[in-house]
Amino acid sequence: MLALSGPSRLLEVVAPARADRRHAKARIADATEQTPIAPIVRKVIEIAQHGAAAAAGTAITIASVVSG
Repeated sequence: MLALSGPSRLLEVVAPARADRRHAKARIADATEQTPIAPIVRKVIEIAQHGAAAAAGTAITIASVVSG
C-alpha cells in the first residue's frame, strides 16, 4: 500500500504533518522501487486523470454552447 501512495499522490494522507513528509517520501520511493506493480498503477492513474480532464473540458464546452 505504501508503494501505491506515491503514484496516487497521497503523501499528505500518509504524512499529514509536514515535518514527517520527507521521511514518508523516502519510504514511498523505496517501496515503489521494490514493487513491480507501482509503475502500472502510476500509468493507470495518469490515464484516469487525463480522461477526467478531457471529460471536464467537454462538459465546459457543452455548457457554454448550451448557455450561449
